[in-house]
Amino acid sequence: RRSSDLGNKAVSQGLALFFLAVWHGLHSGYLVCFSMEFLIVTVERKVMAMVKDSPLLTSVTSTPALRPLLYVGQQCIHWLFMGYPLVAFCLFTWDKWLKVYWSVYFIGHVFFVVLLFALPYLRRVLVPRKEKPLKTD
Repeated sequence: RRSSDLGNKAVSQGLALFFLAVWHGLHSGYLVCFSMEFLIVTVERKVMAMVKDSPLLTSVTSTPALRPLLYVGQQCIHWLFMGYPLVAFCLFTWDKWLKVYWSVYFIGHVFFVVLLFALPYLRRVLVPRKEKPLKTD
């Protein structure tokens, strides 16, 4: 909110997270952690907007019988990736956190980057285009 006068929510959030990373220290782990946080929040916002704009996804998410299954799926993703960015935060230096991320094949990075690039294509398929009104002059 402090940098909301920039006019762009993503830039404002990015600058705030960069400030937090530098405020914690100049270790590479802080920068990796907060940049991963930025990526995750960006993807989450795009997914939420797509679910809201898609009639199919809206009806699926509002089906009472599917809610427990959707909740379990949501919680699995949440708990799987909640601690993932914190690895770099806790290990500080690149030689330590890089070993951990290599051991899990950078699965969090791959998951969210692939999802970030796949979402526009999924949006084209799942969200109907708004018809432009015809101009009658």
